[in-house]
Amino acid sequence: MVPRPDFFTKADKELAKIIDHHWQEELKIRKEEDAICKAQELEDKKLEEKIHFQEVMKKREEKLHKQTKPYELPHRREVA
Repeated sequence: MVPRPDFFTKADKELAKIIDHHWQEELKIRKEEDAICKAQELEDKKLEEKIHFQEVMKKREEKLHKQTKPYELPHRREVA
Protein backbone atom coordinates (compact mmCIF):
# COMPACT_ATOMS: atom_id res chain seq x y z
CA MET A 1 0.00 0.00 0.00
CA VAL A 2 1.25 3.45 -0.93
CA PRO A 3 0.39 6.35 1.33
CA ARG A 4 -1.56 9.24 -0.17
CA PRO A 5 0.62 12.16 -1.33
CA ASP A 6 0.72 15.14 0.96
CA PHE A 7 0.12 18.80 0.00
CA PHE A 8 3.75 19.57 -0.87
CA THR A 9 4.08 16.55 -3.14
CA LYS A 10 0.92 17.54 -5.01
CA ALA A 11 2.11 21.15 -5.25
CA ASP A 12 5.50 20.04 -6.59
CA LYS A 13 3.84 17.92 -9.27
CA GLU A 14 1.54 20.77 -10.32
CA LEU A 15 4.47 23.19 -10.40
CA ALA A 16 6.50 20.77 -12.51
CA LYS A 17 3.56 20.43 -14.92
CA ILE A 18 3.19 24.21 -15.23
CA ILE A 19 6.92 24.70 -15.78
CA ASP A 20 6.95 21.97 -18.43
CA HIS A 21 3.98 23.58 -20.21
CA HIS A 22 5.68 26.99 -20.27
CA TRP A 23 8.92 25.42 -21.45
CA GLN A 24 7.12 23.74 -24.37
CA GLU A 25 5.49 27.07 -25.28
CA GLU A 26 8.91 28.78 -25.19
CA LEU A 27 10.44 26.09 -27.44
CA LYS A 28 7.60 26.47 -29.94
CA ILE A 29 8.07 30.25 -30.03
CA ARG A 30 11.83 29.89 -30.50
CA LYS A 31 11.34 27.45 -33.39
CA GLU A 32 8.95 29.86 -35.09
CA GLU A 33 11.39 32.74 -34.62
CA ASP A 34 14.25 30.62 -36.00
CA ALA A 35 12.16 29.72 -39.05
CA ILE A 36 11.39 33.40 -39.65
CA CYS A 37 15.07 34.33 -39.28
CA LYS A 38 16.18 31.60 -41.70
CA ALA A 39 13.60 32.70 -44.26
CA GLN A 40 14.77 36.31 -43.92
CA GLU A 41 18.43 35.27 -44.30
CA LEU A 42 17.58 33.26 -47.42
CA GLU A 43 15.72 36.22 -48.89
CA ASP A 44 18.64 38.54 -48.10
CA LYS A 45 21.10 36.10 -49.67
CA LYS A 46 19.03 35.90 -52.87
CA LEU A 47 18.84 39.69 -53.04
CA GLU A 48 22.61 39.91 -52.50
CA GLU A 49 23.23 37.41 -55.31
CA LYS A 50 20.92 39.33 -57.62
CA ILE A 51 22.70 42.62 -56.89
CA HIS A 52 26.10 40.95 -57.37
CA PHE A 53 25.00 39.52 -60.72
CA GLN A 54 23.75 42.94 -61.83
CA GLU A 55 27.09 44.49 -60.87
CA VAL A 56 29.00 41.81 -62.78
CA MET A 57 26.84 42.32 -65.85
CA LYS A 58 27.29 46.09 -65.63
CA LYS A 59 31.09 45.74 -65.43
CA ARG A 60 31.03 43.26 -68.30
CA GLU A 61 28.96 45.61 -70.44
CA GLU A 62 31.32 48.50 -69.70
CA LYS A 63 34.44 46.46 -70.35
CA LEU A 64 33.41 44.34 -73.34
CA HIS A 65 30.54 46.39 -74.74
CA LYS A 66 28.40 43.25 -74.77
CA GLN A 67 24.99 42.78 -73.28
CA THR A 68 24.78 38.99 -73.44
CA LYS A 69 25.14 36.95 -70.29
CA PRO A 70 28.53 35.26 -69.78
CA TYR A 71 27.12 31.79 -70.41
CA GLU A 72 25.09 32.78 -73.52
CA LEU A 73 26.39 32.46 -77.02
CA PRO A 74 26.02 35.52 -79.21
CA HIS A 75 23.31 35.33 -81.86
CA ARG A 76 24.65 33.97 -85.14
CA ARG A 77 23.59 35.24 -88.48
CA GLU A 78 23.43 32.62 -91.18
CA VAL A 79 25.21 33.43 -94.38
CA ALA A 80 23.44 32.25 -97.51
